[in-house]
Amino acid sequence: MKLWRITTLLMVSVLILTGCNLPIAPSGTPTGSAGVLTQVAVTVDAMRTEQTQQTLQVTVTPSAPVAATTTPADTLAAATPTSPPPTSTVQACDQALFVQDVTVPDGSRFGPGQVFTKTWRLKNIGTCTWSSAYTLVFTSGDALGASPSVNLSGSLEPNQSVDLSVEMKAPATVGKYTSWWKLRNAGGVDFEAPFYTLIEVVASTLTPTASLTPGSTPTSSPPGVVYDFAANACQAEWLSAAGVLPCPGQTGDIGGFVMQLSKPVLETGATETNPALLTYPEGKENGIIAGAFPPLVIQAGYHFRATLGCLNNNPACKVKFQLNYREGSATPQNLGQWDQGYDNSIQSIDMDLSQLAGKTVQIILVVLADGPATEDQAVWVYPRIFK
Repeated sequence: MKLWRITTLLMVSVLILTGCNLPIAPSGTPTGSAGVLTQVAVTVDAMRTEQTQQTLQVTVTPSAPVAATTTPADTLAAATPTSPPPTSTVQACDQALFVQDVTVPDGSRFGPGQVFTKTWRLKNIGTCTWSSAYTLVFTSGDALGASPSVNLSGSLEPNQSVDLSVEMKAPATVGKYTSWWKLRNAGGVDFEAPFYTLIEVVASTLTPTASLTPGSTPTSSPPGVVYDFAANACQAEWLSAAGVLPCPGQTGDIGGFVMQLSKPVLETGATETNPALLTYPEGKENGIIAGAFPPLVIQAGYHFRATLGCLNNNPACKVKFQLNYREGSATPQNLGQWDQGYDNSIQSIDMDLSQLAGKTVQIILVVLADGPATEDQAVWVYPRIFK
């Protein structure tokens, strides 16, 4: 009987301990499910580390447009080329990993005929050194006025990264255009993995969303608005425990997804007219999604403002919104956390960022599922930095 009582007490203690699952406290100390957020932050750090590796700069000057089929996309998601890229057998030593869009994130908007420079960051994950005989080649979609191929300007050892740039020109016709590219080795064999740029041509000339330079202070046209996170959602690196997420994502992606919304209906039944960002954590118990935005300089008087809620007709929605930041390669810190359930009410937040004045930081938007991630369609309405 004594042994049975001791065993029972031990089992109860284990249940109590495992039942504790706390998010990041405002002090920034991760506990419980926040450990997942820490892992995501480490993943972001690992991705950023690539920027410190040796890079080469390859610039292509525009030439006569290449005849190709224009592929306007129905959405800002990656479009499928109208004609499939050429297939070939790739040598085991020649492998590339797309790291990030350095300039012109997907969905950037330009006026007809506007010239811009597209830069991709790629990593040599193969075993062979890329020489100057390797080329960047256009494969399908719309060439956007770029030269069809260009040789690398130097060699790149395995595990190093390179920034490859091509000068492009927006077509004269309003629409959405995708340009697909690959690397080709000295023997004329294409690498297996393609990469692309996706732009939208609009009626009037707009400043492209690619104008943000790391460490700079962004500008925006609405009075007082310094940076609009919903409009620039795909400048961020979106992650869950499942890995890097596409932006925009697709509804129902079990790994989590993010997308911009126009006039969403929230749990109150009211239609929001301001731009909004839908964030859905990974579809599992205490799932997470985090978006780390490009670095920007915080000035005195800056505030983060947003309205938080659940999307309409998702009664099981129960989440924790977090506003985090990171300075350089330091551990992410928490600025605030807000619980939100499907209770027919939404909450507006106004976070003074003056404590960060003069610092260059990354703002990180986070949503944690509070339990199962069922119907956790969490909406940030007009998340912005305001002065």
